Amino acid sequence: MRTAKPGDKLEAYRDCHLVGEFGMQSRLFSGDILPFLFHDSANTAFYMAVDALKAMQDSPVIGPTQYGIPAVNMWFLSVESLISTLYKIVLDDSESTKSRGAVRKTQKLLEKAEQIDSYISGGKATPSQMRLKLTEFATFRNTLFHDLTYVKRPTYSHTVFAVKAEKMNQVDLMQAIIVAVNTFRYYRGAIHDIDLLPKVFINAQFDAVDLLSEEVLFPAFSEILGSRQMATDLKLEFSTESLGFELDIEARILIRHDGPTFPEHNPTNPAIVHRLLTDASTRRPVDPTIFKVPDYTANARSTGNG
Repeated sequence: MRTAKPGDKLEAYRDCHLVGEFGMQSRLFSGDILPFLFHDSANTAFYMAVDALKAMQDSPVIGPTQYGIPAVNMWFLSVESLISTLYKIVLDDSESTKSRGAVRKTQKLLEKAEQIDSYISGGKATPSQMRLKLTEFATFRNTLFHDLTYVKRPTYSHTVFAVKAEKMNQVDLMQAIIVAVNTFRYYRGAIHDIDLLPKVFINAQFDAVDLLSEEVLFPAFSEILGSRQMATDLKLEFSTESLGFELDIEARILIRHDGPTFPEHNPTNPAIVHRLLTDASTRRPVDPTIFKVPDYTANARSTGNG
């Protein structure tokens, strides 16, 4: 592990292997390693949510705060990355084996999800609650990202996203997290012997994004809201729904265990969410002789951690 020195130029670290950088290798893509970029974007989304909750605690006004809208967009980006990755896998598999039928080429996220479900299940997958909620998440995100305010006022039947997206607050962020993580959980077993649920870097190791959301993000939101003597109707819980089918392509995950780190920095007077994050780290003691990597094997599905 290389620790950067004070005064080093950050640009010097853009052409090296990074901690936790990983991808999948199989018979597909001519044996090349397919990057799993959703791992990085999910990690970024998690810590943007941490910052958004810190801003919520510090701000006297109700609204998205400084990090709310970017955090929602990052959670959507991570879901889009996962679905695009799976879509590339099923598309290449269909073109190379022609054993399960053709996959229709598309650039639209929800059509990719439909093609993934149909191909991996052999046409047996039934319409899912996940896709209904993902559709509404896409509508909400597009209203924000493409600034469609006053252009359309969507209605939501399966989520609690704000009809006036520009008026969003942390309830919408929590709803975005729930839909995103439910999508990860839905597809976590879609590839045989691989766990696709993103793992978040914490205290020199990794743990599952759903567990850390339940351990850090949900209780932080509830505690901050309670400290302001307010409440929400949103249920902070995840679904157990899953695709229920898998694609056997004899794949393996390759993960970089080494890479640069920033100079040490110990923050003082941590906010609520940072205190919870520190507590979560303390419950994961570090063996200095072992560098732990995220567990993306099928075993992680049954043990519930990474």
